[in-house]
Amino acid sequence: MIVALDAKRYTKFRLIFPMLEDLEKQLLDQQATLASDIRSQEATLTTLKETYLKVVGALEIIAIQKKQSQENEEVKEEVPIPI
Repeated sequence: MIVALDAKRYTKFRLIFPMLEDLEKQLLDQQATLASDIRSQEATLTTLKETYLKVVGALEIIAIQKKQSQENEEVKEEVPIPI
């Protein structure tokens, strides 16, 4: 169905259509920028997670070494020294 536009409506359409096109372009640009920002932040988050896991692993190693060191000290204390 074709709707006939009177002159007044046609004039409004001609004025609004460019604004809608401009708004659409702005929104598409914003969408692209946000998608790029999301990818960048995801990469940053991945790096932070990997670094966090390395730090946790290093702390676990230190805890194991401290425990072994304490056990060795206890063994030394228990061994009688021959006179």
